[in-house]
Amino acid sequence: MNQEQLKTYEAKRTVQERANYLLSLGVTAREDIVNLDLVYRAYVGGVSLPVTAYDKKIAIKKGERWLKEKTLGNTKIKTN
Repeated sequence: MNQEQLKTYEAKRTVQERANYLLSLGVTAREDIVNLDLVYRAYVGGVSLPVTAYDKKIAIKKGERWLKEKTLGNTKIKTN
């Protein structure tokens, strides 16, 4: 994510808004190692999501689905 995208993301006040914003940027995937297994991890703008799969296309679809699930809630982001 570039600085402008990061500022826009941080300005969002709910999980739903943040998830929608990340979806608008698009989900990608790249190789990762988990427990010495080669997997694909979902990413948005270079930031990893907690989603992996053994196939790149599946990792992207799982990442999109994970974000879409987050859009169903309206949880406020905790600020310190």
